[in-house]
Amino acid sequence: MKTLYEVKTGKALTVEAVDAREILQQSPELYSSDPAPVPVEAGAKLSAGLKVDEIKAALTAKGIAFPDDAKKAELAALLDAAQ
Repeated sequence: MKTLYEVKTGKALTVEAVDAREILQQSPELYSSDPAPVPVEAGAKLSAGLKVDEIKAALTAKGIAFPDDAKKAELAALLDAAQ
């Protein structure tokens, strides 16, 4: 599995590695293999509107460890604290 990131929004997309290569070749202007910093409005939480797998991908990209059985609220708190 490979995580790609939408260039404009920074949202994570997890796909098979073979598919990731194809997506990057066909749409380099839309997706990147590196998370890009996305401007965050003052007071906005990084986890707002993200799904669990997107929060996990963001935590992993930031090098933040988390338990495998962590609940969404716990993951969101970790991500928001890293803001």
